[in-house]
Amino acid sequence: MQEHPGKYTDQELEALMTDLDRVPDTDEAWRRFEHRLHRATPLRRWFPRVAAGFVGALLLAGILFAAITSSHRLSSSAGEQSQSSSAAEMRDTVRFDNVRLDSLLHVVASHYGKAVQFRNDKVREMRFIMIWSPQDSLTDLIARLQHFDGLSISLVRDTIVVSSNDGEGK
Repeated sequence: MQEHPGKYTDQELEALMTDLDRVPDTDEAWRRFEHRLHRATPLRRWFPRVAAGFVGALLLAGILFAAITSSHRLSSSAGEQSQSSSAAEMRDTVRFDNVRLDSLLHVVASHYGKAVQFRNDKVREMRFIMIWSPQDSLTDLIARLQHFDGLSISLVRDTIVVSSNDGEGK
């Protein structure tokens, strides 16, 4: 309007000048602002909660997946013994597949409540493939293991004593 005052009538210029002289109503402007703010607030309040819930559920799912994966990996990597001693008590038989003798006897000894003592470190590393029935007696198992060359197993009180029958000491 200042650059081209000729394009406006005197009445339009007077109305414009009157509007400029008027003091703005800050109370009315504040009420309009609060009204707009309150309309948007419920979304602003609920969005962070929903987002936090979603992130929490996602985190929980990730932790659950990691736990399942790691427990599966542990059971696979511990795979020297086919079944744990608690599972052995629940099943009829336990299959040991390429299992070190010390691992095998640890499972068996814990089932029967016995300790294991190795008098020769070489026999610890012997590997076995066998099926064991937890219902069998410990003496039956020892008799079965005695048939393996280079191995001597005996039960002395509450200890399974394992040594080499080729006469080697420790």
